[in-house]
Amino acid sequence: MTDHIMDPHNPEHPSYQLGLEASHWLVCLTDTQPQPDDPYFDAEKRSAAFLEWITRSPQHVSMFLDTYEAYQRLGNIDPNARIEIDELLAARQADVIQLFGPAQTPAQLAVEPAAQAPAQPSRRSRPAFRFAAVAAMLLIACLISFWMFGANEYVTSVGEQRTCKLEDGSFIYLNTDSRVKVQFTRRQRHIELIRGEALFSVEHDLDQPFVVTASGTNIRAVGTQFNVRRRAASTDVTVVEGVVQVTTEAVPESSGTANGPQPTLPPSPGNSAEVEGAGTSVDSGKTGKVAGIAPPSAEPLPLRLAAGEKVSVAEGHFNKQTHPNVVEALSWRERRLMFRDTPLPEVAAEFNRYNLRQIRIEGPIEMELTGTFDADRPTALILYAMRQPSLDVIQVGDNWIIRSK
Repeated sequence: MTDHIMDPHNPEHPSYQLGLEASHWLVCLTDTQPQPDDPYFDAEKRSAAFLEWITRSPQHVSMFLDTYEAYQRLGNIDPNARIEIDELLAARQADVIQLFGPAQTPAQLAVEPAAQAPAQPSRRSRPAFRFAAVAAMLLIACLISFWMFGANEYVTSVGEQRTCKLEDGSFIYLNTDSRVKVQFTRRQRHIELIRGEALFSVEHDLDQPFVVTASGTNIRAVGTQFNVRRRAASTDVTVVEGVVQVTTEAVPESSGTANGPQPTLPPSPGNSAEVEGAGTSVDSGKTGKVAGIAPPSAEPLPLRLAAGEKVSVAEGHFNKQTHPNVVEALSWRERRLMFRDTPLPEVAAEFNRYNLRQIRIEGPIEMELTGTFDADRPTALILYAMRQPSLDVIQVGDNWIIRSK
């Protein structure tokens, strides 16, 4: 009976429950994406509960360090996950390897009580214990910092939108086919927009600024709401509420200000048409200018944007719009696409962002569109193209090709 109790795998063994608790805390501290229903979802509550547990006794410290060492060694055995563990276990089910040495005999257990009493640590061993305790606390601090300030990534696929609530109470609304990387430190809340588009609703905190980076553009805010879209050659920033500060890492050496070249658009006559369907209206044509966009001015760095203002940053140049349409910039939140004198290839590219069924434009097509579309109905654009005498629409599988006749 005594042999059975002394088996470390027995739930009645004194170290069994302690090992389970240490494993539980190791999982909690290394989990970079806790679920909202986790009782320790809040970082401060989690760290406080863990410190309360590990400081109960030296045995807690020792068990946690042993558990962490085993965790590290197991990870180093097969870092690339090439070993098929299930297959190995299935092939060698009959091989049982004793991990804890031979069991003690009754004669070995019948020792004097004085011999079984745990020895008190000598004065020479106390410095070593203190050193181990300090090392354990440093390791604990590193693990807590990793959990509290580690980077998390949030991703959406094509056609998907997602709402992400951060630990500080801020929100990130991700548009289709987007990816952000979130990392909080003691001095800064940093978010990198790796691709796509996102709307940021920031909680006020002067001691921990909220900074978004996208392709060399930095947007700094304290408590505000702004939209950022990362394009292939530029980054668009639109402020909905509050004020943000925009800087760029790609300022040209020949200019100390954020000047941008004035775009030139070839004028040509246009025509107008309408597409029948719920929530869809189109006015196509060449106007020779883009409404609401003024020639870029010599804005001092950093650029300060207030509510209702928008800037496009490309290669270190700021192109600030004088009268931007904020509703248009945020129409994606309602899964609507709003166009204003937009070339047909750009219109097709916007539909392709939201749908697996793709529209390809072949050859030059001198046509621009103004109107509002449902992002999930690319057929509305196809029906419009079919009604144009100068365009030809070809269906290839589930996709379409639009080209000039």
